[in-house]
Amino acid sequence: MVNKILFYELIFVVILILIRLSAVIIKIKKRDKRMRLVNDKNANDPENPFDGLRNMAFDISLQQLGLDIKDSEIYGVIMDRETGNANVTLVAYKTGDASLYFSSGGGIIGGGQKHTVNSAAKILVKQASVYFDKSKIMYAVPLPDKDCIRFYFLTAKGKYCIHEEMKNIRNNTSPYVNLFEKANDLITEIRKTEEKEEYKIPMF
Repeated sequence: MVNKILFYELIFVVILILIRLSAVIIKIKKRDKRMRLVNDKNANDPENPFDGLRNMAFDISLQQLGLDIKDSEIYGVIMDRETGNANVTLVAYKTGDASLYFSSGGGIIGGGQKHTVNSAAKILVKQASVYFDKSKIMYAVPLPDKDCIRFYFLTAKGKYCIHEEMKNIRNNTSPYVNLFEKANDLITEIRKTEEKEEYKIPMF
């Protein structure tokens, strides 16, 4: 009799746990749906500067940067990351100028004025030269596929690109892990320049 009572109590506890777990899952799904709706709205907002800022990052000239370099030398790196809810674009130039843009709205512009950001941006651009031979020339600059990342290399000869899946970065099987880490170092330094919560994003 006692065993039977314990059995029913155990069943009852399991049912309660399943109910609570289901409630949590439903809550998370609703939250994610709200986030996607908000981000989609912001991304399609005509006042959202993301597309304009990103295009300007690609179109900036050597003259505007005050640089005089060889045709194949990389003078800028633009990293696009698809995060599931939004796209994040990191910009770094050989001059040390750097910015961070979010498709959901907002960003951090001109971070290169700070010494630590300036230094990290230059390191990223220098590191990119190691991977130039693996890149392909691009005549368009699309955003990455879902859960993927793109590194664009800006040169006087044109724009070059590397496309990689984030799962390969996470499990350290990608040849671009070191480049990604240098980009993350720059993001860390840029984030330190801003204290406002709306400008912060989860670390990659």
